[in-house]
Amino acid sequence: DGDDNDNGNNNNGNNNVEKDKDENMTMTTSVPHFGVLKVGQDPISNKLLSPPTIIHGKHAKRLQTLLESHGITSKVVSSTMDIDAAAIRKLIWVSSMWLLCHDTTTKSSSSSSSSSLSSSPSPSPIDVTQVHQLKQHELFQLVQHELYPAALALLERYHNISHADAISVMGTVGEVMKYLESYSFSMPGACPNKKLAIDEIGQRNSILLSTSIAQPRHKALIERVIK
Repeated sequence: DGDDNDNGNNNNGNNNVEKDKDENMTMTTSVPHFGVLKVGQDPISNKLLSPPTIIHGKHAKRLQTLLESHGITSKVVSSTMDIDAAAIRKLIWVSSMWLLCHDTTTKSSSSSSSSSLSSSPSPSPIDVTQVHQLKQHELFQLVQHELYPAALALLERYHNISHADAISVMGTVGEVMKYLESYSFSMPGACPNKKLAIDEIGQRNSILLSTSIAQPRHKALIERVIK
């Protein structure tokens, strides 16, 4: 999700961004915020909770009409930076949730400042809403110190913008955490497919790990889950 709109390093700043914007208007790109839990099943999207599906490009309005006819809230954006920020924001979700759902080591929840491991392993994967209920502290530490800074670094690199501008477009870490929770709770019972996530790790976690941001928690979690 997060790498579909990588425009590379722009040496000419905003001029190249505007050129990319014009060229990319010939195609249509979306960042979906709905789930299809089984083949042939109707999409799951809670209008009250789910972030809107973000759409950009030539046929954005037509796609918006189609999605909303199926009850899926959507939003059309006019710039590649906005669609890239949405893709990178979702990249945090798709990179963290499958790991925390399938991690067999349970951590205490967010109310405690302690991050010590519990003594008993989780017998089976948990769903995405349970991650926020049972592993909120671990999720926050992972996002605040590693995934969020890596996401900002990607946006800065793709669009040759300042750190402050990247935060302005991406949102604060608190806003990103609210986004993660809203998306998770819009699909209660959903548990990411572990095999698929491992097969797609190059399109998910590896993109965030490609930045210069140190990510020891992220790397340790991957090693723990895929072993």
